[in-house]
Amino acid sequence: MIIAIATVVIALLTFIFGDNIYEKFVQASNKTNKELTNKEIFIESTLAKTDVPYLFSEPILDKGLFIEQNYSDFILGGANIDNVSVNARRDNGERIDINKDENGNLKFNIFSNPYIEFSYKNKFYSIEIITDDFGKSFKYILKHIGETSLNLTNYKEI
Repeated sequence: MIIAIATVVIALLTFIFGDNIYEKFVQASNKTNKELTNKEIFIESTLAKTDVPYLFSEPILDKGLFIEQNYSDFILGGANIDNVSVNARRDNGERIDINKDENGNLKFNIFSNPYIEFSYKNKFYSIEIITDDFGKSFKYILKHIGETSLNLTNYKEI
């Protein structure tokens, strides 16, 4: 008798609250999976942070561009780099020199904590580099922005 009542109570509670619990679990799971696998979701988030890839290129946007760290350089490059307009500053507002490496990729000194704005395919993006106090760990925040705060220079003019 007690088992039958417990079964009925559990069935009733599952019927009443089960959908809500299931939906919350599925939404949380889908959100986590999308953030880990879908770069567009990653870019559109307001504070998406990840480690700067050391000596390995990490594709961004449509995989026509990549970012990486090479010793003290933060590199923005790729097959479509010539379609980019860019400018950069330090976190205190000072201008940063933008150089090109032997492959034509854009280089920024990573220890200056660069804030980079660029346009690509008629959209504006920013990349902010954050270092820890000891310079051992580098993170970046990549955002889609509505408009730039810096005057952008065409890649071919750098």
